[in-house]
Amino acid sequence: ILERTVTSTDVKTITYIYEYYRMPADVLLMAIQYCVKKGKKDIRYIEKVCINWYDAGITTHTAAESFLKKSYEQAKMYHTIQKMFGIESRNRIGYGKKFIDQWYEEYHCSEDAIQLAFERTVKNTGKVAFAYTGKILSNWYEQGLKTIQDIEQKDGIRKPGSATEEKSYD
Repeated sequence: ILERTVTSTDVKTITYIYEYYRMPADVLLMAIQYCVKKGKKDIRYIEKVCINWYDAGITTHTAAESFLKKSYEQAKMYHTIQKMFGIESRNRIGYGKKFIDQWYEEYHCSEDAIQLAFERTVKNTGKVAFAYTGKILSNWYEQGLKTIQDIEQKDGIRKPGSATEEKSYD
């Protein structure tokens, strides 16, 4: 898993985590795989992750699977927003994480709604602004607007070809 020779320090640390924290072997292996996927193969980093999992109550296979699934979905969400907002570097999204978490976890926004809010932000401000996009999404959330159709209906925007659009015979 570590893609390197296991040292005596590695063995001692893993044994310590297994015995002291009573972390099951399968959960320990899942934590190691999680770290390696993140590009972190240092045993001290792995130890810190295992201790954090223990402190967070991630001590069973089911809890670890749940955490890993949520972590994967969150990474995918961050990547989608980075791409949408034109942010190339992973580190540059740091400030926006609290907004993104709120948009998905609290407001349950769809990617389409976030995209529309982003487009309106750029149109109105001429730049990428997480706070401005967040305010738009917050207002929609408070008004109970959950879908693009709800938002367009509220704003009086109709798509071409819709049944309510007036026909021209000019």
